[in-house]
Amino acid sequence: MAGTAESFRTLMVMRAADVTWVREMDLPTPPAPGLGIRVDVYDMLNVVAVTIGDPGYDATCLVEFETPPPAGAVAEKCAAYGFAEGAYPPPPPGSARPEPGDPETEAAPLRAALVFAGDGTWLREYGLPFPPFPGLRIRLGSELLLNVFSVVVGDPHGDVTCLVAFEGEGGGELSEEDYPSLGFEECLYP
Repeated sequence: MAGTAESFRTLMVMRAADVTWVREMDLPTPPAPGLGIRVDVYDMLNVVAVTIGDPGYDATCLVEFETPPPAGAVAEKCAAYGFAEGAYPPPPPGSARPEPGDPETEAAPLRAALVFAGDGTWLREYGLPFPPFPGLRIRLGSELLLNVFSVVVGDPHGDVTCLVAFEGEGGGELSEEDYPSLGFEECLYP
């Protein structure tokens, strides 16, 4: 992972006024929805959602201003706090941006088993940069997102087991034949 033991390399993403604004930040604590990040004496960003699996980052946070600026001042305020116009989510395969690394080969402080119940029950090991929580989103490739809806400890599959479901477009188009290409193996659970 890109961060150190003392920090988490994070991409902040804000969508405002039909523009996507991005900024990199090192956070001293793992991000989670509800986290407030003070950017000025009077202004704070609130974390709305957290995604892991984007290349080069421990996490990506969808953020919004605690107190939204007036419509005409959004660009000025975003620029003042280090945001620049950018793109998110990552571009599709074949673009210049690399796919996320294989979590099996990356050093990760926490080993998780991702369990998905689709056409049967499917399991995949995954390295996490910090403890998971319900609502955490995990990017597989550039287009697929998994949403953690429950976290279980004490299962024999790893440090922690995340029960997941596909989120958004693309997940509903997958079939049983697609799961092995995403690193899932059919299993019995629990």
